[in-house]
Amino acid sequence: MVVVADVAQDALGVVATLADGRALRGAYLVGCDGGRSAVRKRSGFAFEGTPPTMTGRTAVAELADPGAIASSLRSPGGLVNLSLVPGEIATVEFDGGPDGRDGPMTAEELRASLRRVTGLDVVVRRVETGIRYSDNTRHAETYRKGRVLLAGDAAHVHSPIGGQGLNLGLQDAVNLGWKLAFVARGRAPESLLDTYTDERHPVAARVLRNTRAQVALMRPGAQVDALREVLSEVLALPEARRHFTGMADGTDVDYAPGSAVPLVGRFAPPLEPHDAAASWTLAELLRDGRGLLADLSGALVEAGGAEADGVAGGGAWPAAAVAGHRDRVRPVRAVAPGAPAASGGASLLLVRPDGYIAWAGEGDGLGEALVTWFGPPR
Repeated sequence: MVVVADVAQDALGVVATLADGRALRGAYLVGCDGGRSAVRKRSGFAFEGTPPTMTGRTAVAELADPGAIASSLRSPGGLVNLSLVPGEIATVEFDGGPDGRDGPMTAEELRASLRRVTGLDVVVRRVETGIRYSDNTRHAETYRKGRVLLAGDAAHVHSPIGGQGLNLGLQDAVNLGWKLAFVARGRAPESLLDTYTDERHPVAARVLRNTRAQVALMRPGAQVDALREVLSEVLALPEARRHFTGMADGTDVDYAPGSAVPLVGRFAPPLEPHDAAASWTLAELLRDGRGLLADLSGALVEAGGAEADGVAGGGAWPAAAVAGHRDRVRPVRAVAPGAPAASGGASLLLVRPDGYIAWAGEGDGLGEALVTWFGPPR
């Protein structure tokens, strides 16, 4: 395992000194080394937040009497859950956070936790594997300092309850990956990297708020029970269910809130080939790291063949629109099922390599959008 001991950067690059004494130099360094990130610490990123208030334990363990305890998600001592996967036992106690988090979980530790939560003394014969976690919640002030960037748990930590962290980290990586590739290859200016923090920091802040709220709703007490009942009534409303579902699964991410064109900043709607002979999906077209200029009007006049950038039915495109960006943007004729609602009424969609809409319209402003997100034309 590669362990970073120190980080130093200058105007031309970054040097990562490893624990074994080796020094690696690169144009940029992305810290994806977890919540205790050495890259973040050694680069001087502020990482403020709130301390832990709970201890979660999840273990694959064998009880002497498997039927001695049952799942209980609301009890004075916390909660116990046996319904995750066969043989897995989970407890949560609101005790201020775990001690000795790095040591292996013992059968006695799990037994004591079950006793505190359930009031029952059970015999734990053995623990095969076990982890501890808390709701320690912290967020990097920025995701970029010069040539050093952060992604995933290195940029934000929070309670894992609700499972939002994996999606959050993956979208960090996808958002940063194409931007860093363009900048590192000289195809876009460094200012493109600033949009990484601008876009992803608010998304993580919202997830951190959500996970804090989830932990608060798990706490024992009559007041929290009343709050849960009120929230249950709210969730019975279809619009509220859609809101909370989109918030939890990340499908409502909006990188351009308040945009005059509602589609901009949102994930692209499903697109299909305009021509029956073509066969592709949006994910397949974006796989090579290029963006996509999708014409939904069906009005383009073909010239020079029916093949464009390897996509059947791609058509010919006005030279002034994309000629200088063909190494970074693929043109294609497409349809959006449910249009015009799915496309917001726009006939042209500029889709970024991460699947989000950079621009939508009829033509005005396309050139500026291409330069903003894909660099100057060649």
